[in-house]
Amino acid sequence: MSDECLILYVDFTKEVNNESLQIMDFKVSPTDNETWIKGIKYGVDENRIAIIVHMSKEVDTIYLWDIEEQVEFGSYDVGKIYELIWDNSGNL
Repeated sequence: MSDECLILYVDFTKEVNNESLQIMDFKVSPTDNETWIKGIKYGVDENRIAIIVHMSKEVDTIYLWDIEEQVEFGSYDVGKIYELIWDNSGNL
């Protein structure tokens, strides 16, 4: 798999070194030239992030991802104009 398809992150709850660099279990097809990871956003919960994936000229998909469990816990198809708002509990 191409490096452009990997999401790397550092687990700051451990000593920061080469072993603290983790590869997230979220994948985008390296052969699909129309789909790519557009951005990653986070709120107050350090274990939950939003992964924004460009799907087409009209649509992005926002995947909600639990870093600790390495699972998706929700997704939203949105247009190109949107705003992400997190509550104080870490929910999008």
